[in-house]
Amino acid sequence: QSDVNDAVITFTDRRSAIAGTIVREGPDDQTRGWITVFPTDRGYWPEYGVYPRRIAFVECGRSGRFEVEVPPGSYYVAATRWFTRGHLSAAELSALAASATAIVVGDNQTANVEVRLPRGPR
Repeated sequence: QSDVNDAVITFTDRRSAIAGTIVREGPDDQTRGWITVFPTDRGYWPEYGVYPRRIAFVECGRSGRFEVEVPPGSYYVAATRWFTRGHLSAAELSALAASATAIVVGDNQTANVEVRLPRGPR
């Protein structure tokens, strides 16, 4: 057993989120899309656990709309044509970041973003 010193615990009833839409190639494109939201700070990437607070995976239906709750901070939002749920390595997140949209979410704010679904199978 050990003591913990200098710990800060913050509780809030304020909701912060990222909401948006996947933009597809054309009005007839019915391709499903997946959204991966992850922090721009690479320090949060390794060992993020089974239920991460700062990383989210969303499958979008035909509407292309999505919304995820996240703590305030700076995030990447990446759209893909393939399933991304699961544990992604730092290298995989880095590859997603190259084509992702960066967005900042403030306290008690819903930040809105449009992301383009990339062409091709993967």
